[in-house]
Amino acid sequence: MNINSPLSRYVSIILVNTMFWHPVVVFADGIRVAPNSSNTTLDKAGNGVPIVNIATPNGKGLSHNTFKDYNVAKQGVILNNATSKLQSTQLGGLVVGNPNLRGKAAQLIINEVNGGSPSRLEGYTEVAGQAANVVVANPYGITCSGCGFINSPRVTLSTGKPVIENGELEHFAVDQGKVTIEGLGLDATQVDQFDIITRAAKLNAELHANRLNVVTGASDVDADTLATMPRQGKGDVPDLAIDASALGGMYAGSIKLVGTEAGVGVRLAGDMAASGGDIEIDAAGHLSLNNASSVGRVIVEANSATLNADVHAVEGVGIRTDEHLDVESNLTSAGNIMLDAGQRLHNTGQIIAGIQDGQRQPSADLSLQADQLDNDGRLDATGRLAVEARETRNTAQLLAQEIAIDARERVVNTAVIRGQRVSIATETLANQGEAATLAATNALELDARYLDNLGGTIQFGQQQNVELAFDRIDNTSGSFFLDDGDLTASIGSLINRDGQLTARNISFQAGEVDNKGGVMVAQQAIEAAVVEGFDNSAQGVVTAADVMIQANHLNNQQGDVVGDRVTLVLGNLDNERGLVAAQEAMNLGMSDRLNNHEGPCRSHKVS
Repeated sequence: MNINSPLSRYVSIILVNTMFWHPVVVFADGIRVAPNSSNTTLDKAGNGVPIVNIATPNGKGLSHNTFKDYNVAKQGVILNNATSKLQSTQLGGLVVGNPNLRGKAAQLIINEVNGGSPSRLEGYTEVAGQAANVVVANPYGITCSGCGFINSPRVTLSTGKPVIENGELEHFAVDQGKVTIEGLGLDATQVDQFDIITRAAKLNAELHANRLNVVTGASDVDADTLATMPRQGKGDVPDLAIDASALGGMYAGSIKLVGTEAGVGVRLAGDMAASGGDIEIDAAGHLSLNNASSVGRVIVEANSATLNADVHAVEGVGIRTDEHLDVESNLTSAGNIMLDAGQRLHNTGQIIAGIQDGQRQPSADLSLQADQLDNDGRLDATGRLAVEARETRNTAQLLAQEIAIDARERVVNTAVIRGQRVSIATETLANQGEAATLAATNALELDARYLDNLGGTIQFGQQQNVELAFDRIDNTSGSFFLDDGDLTASIGSLINRDGQLTARNISFQAGEVDNKGGVMVAQQAIEAAVVEGFDNSAQGVVTAADVMIQANHLNNQQGDVVGDRVTLVLGNLDNERGLVAAQEAMNLGMSDRLNNHEGPCRSHKVS
């Protein structure tokens, strides 16, 4: 017999239909077609895999199928979108084309479940024939354990009702339901875009996808853009919008997670990795984030957030919270990092801008904004580190080429702030404790009303000339260094008890000076114009090549004023057991009283 003859082809078709076609059914292996579902029918492939002959698509290419029950067993299911007489499939081999299509394949297949029972997907769903987008919608919940998808560019699992307008899927109306990933997880690696649209999502197993979107909360969700509009939900508000356990890892090219319901948090205890794009998280409640890595950016917006484990992004990090932000581990990027907390930003980990694979990258910036910044870890940038806050407290490290701190009320440093250029603008600057170091190799700029350097060290840049204006400088037991630079200051009150003030030249005007046990040293000259008293007692030292002190009263009991040339213009001098000495010349001018008991004034020349 000629196998190419019309008779042979007719016999072949009859045999195929005998092998693959069964009587039309509405129930098969956990799938039950709803009575009102146009012309959707069920069948089986030769190997027993269920086939859904999808309903005739409308003029926009949408095939809308409704089911009383919709479940996918481990063997999988075939959504028949084949317009040819025979179609090869991965799950069922050769299958007969879908007679409902009438030669026109669907572009979008919606499988809507309205029977009141949740759906369980344990196998792969394959679109036979022309590829089509697939939607599985069940308001009573969807569970995936080992589910996957074949020959579909975009797949959506939703507990929202598909809203169709003018023949097209317009949005999902979400007011209840949960999508759960468990057991063997989800494989969407053969899908360009995979969306979960639900009121709540629980992830207890791994998700693998290319472009992954999870949108949660009672809302209307645009089918194309996934933009949301809030709506009234049904039943109790879920405890968490997205709850991912340690087993619920997400691995995709890009990841976007959205929790729209106010006050409902997002817990991500599993790993997240974006191998081809960004990780974006938008949570209307509290976000708890564990390990996350992205070859693109990590972008977060949340009511509040805690970073419990390492977060790294190659291209940059941006995190904004309405309330507090807590960083408890490593937050790093080869690019810029921007953190903005509406209330408190607390770091106990390491935040480093400009690092990749352990190697420092050039000129990456770290920008921090908060009402209150508390740093108990490491803040580091290879470029600029900028802080804008009401109050800044540092107990660990702030390191960068350039550091700029703008704190409206207070900066408290008990550890290390160091850079090539450092600028601080605040009301009160407190550099407290033996470990407190505020240093710049090139330039340190301080703009404040009150400077308290209590036991700390302030190191200005090499050969930097500094002009300061403070209501008070308290350098008690502190060290204030200028290397080969000049200090010019206007100060209401200067306290240098047991402190050290060193510069090439020191020139200041002050209301009063307390240098008890303190040391003021200049390589060239010290010029002090004091309105009231200058207390240099208790082994205080003022020494330079040229010393000039003008004050109403100089208390030099057991103190030293020493230089090559010394000029004192005073109302009175109390030099009991003190020393005023000039190697070359001394000029003394007093309008009131001199007490020089056991306190010599020595010079080769006195006038």
